[in-house]
Amino acid sequence: MADDLPTVLNLLYESDARWRTLRAEGEEWSDEERSREAFLRSVRPGAVVGMRGHPGPADRDPRWSVWVRRPGRWRSDFGGPHQHRFLVIADGDRRCSSSPDGRYRIDEQHDRSEGPPGPASFLLRPRGLPAVVDLEVVGRTRAIGRDALILRGRPLPQAPVRGPGIMRGADEVELGVDADRGVLLWFEQRLEGRPYWRVAMTSVAFDEELDDALFSFPEDGTGALPVPPVPSRPLAPRPQLGPPDGVLGQTVPGTTVLARTDSFVIAVDRVVAYPSGVELGVTVRTNDELVFGSFDDTRRRTWSGTAAFPGESLRIDAVFADGNRAVHLVAVNGSGTQTRFDQRFWLEPLPAPGPLGLVVEWPRRNLAETRVDIDATAIVEAAARAEVLWP
Repeated sequence: MADDLPTVLNLLYESDARWRTLRAEGEEWSDEERSREAFLRSVRPGAVVGMRGHPGPADRDPRWSVWVRRPGRWRSDFGGPHQHRFLVIADGDRRCSSSPDGRYRIDEQHDRSEGPPGPASFLLRPRGLPAVVDLEVVGRTRAIGRDALILRGRPLPQAPVRGPGIMRGADEVELGVDADRGVLLWFEQRLEGRPYWRVAMTSVAFDEELDDALFSFPEDGTGALPVPPVPSRPLAPRPQLGPPDGVLGQTVPGTTVLARTDSFVIAVDRVVAYPSGVELGVTVRTNDELVFGSFDDTRRRTWSGTAAFPGESLRIDAVFADGNRAVHLVAVNGSGTQTRFDQRFWLEPLPAPGPLGLVVEWPRRNLAETRVDIDATAIVEAAARAEVLWP
């Protein structure tokens, strides 16, 4: 497969010259927790990071469409947060952009070098990828009726130019290159071997005659640009992202140390039982030296995710008495300083009486997977005493 690499690199570089028009549809997928972790890994030490809310696939329409006619004409239709859809059209130097309420704005001095926005932008402009990713050809396949070469690679840490912003934190990428046209049929980012973001075409056609009406937009600046109707999908149900609001849980006394070294301690210092699950408070303390101009006790950081210290991938998990991992171990919220971080987790369902395994791993600080068992009997008994405020 190594012999194919020069051919593929040439394909990527010449992709713009290999087609005149393009019509494509596709979907975008992401794992929000792992995307958050990948982003935080890319943040330099000492940077203040704040994240709010829980965006996810249920809050975003993943479907997109794009039409391109060279030179300088394209139309991009894609989903945004809260099920909004966006439509952007470019015709030479002019660009028209819709807003969530269906209104639009016309830009009379659009940069012709910009391509269609939205998820398709990662697939249609591949020529810059070799400058930011160390690529290798790993196979061939057929995808959406087209021959494709499969490439994998690792982002170059000292790349001379920046890659797509969404690549921040990925330690591996996989892409499918159309063997004839050079565009990407899919682009996937991974963290520790597991995908967390993927954009892929579900159909594509080249060099068709595209209707001029696709690239026209109102001239008077007062009307509303109609966004093509797209049947809405029902919102997928989400797991409970924390303890139920209508129940007063019961605290289980005691502190359990999960790991201790000369430089850090990880402990569960809060357990609150509910009929549907249990809230765990995990505290991480270190004796790290303070960094001047960074976090301190008066400039606290807040972060929600699965790692206590962003970029260091401290992992917390739970194992029930039957050997099964927790169905949901959701990070609710957390805050801390350079040397301390406190994180609340919601564990669902309520464990059965018997041993409940709490597992912790911190590779950056040489802590291999470590398990400590606690007796869940006290948790079950406390859950029975929880007060339901409103039936």
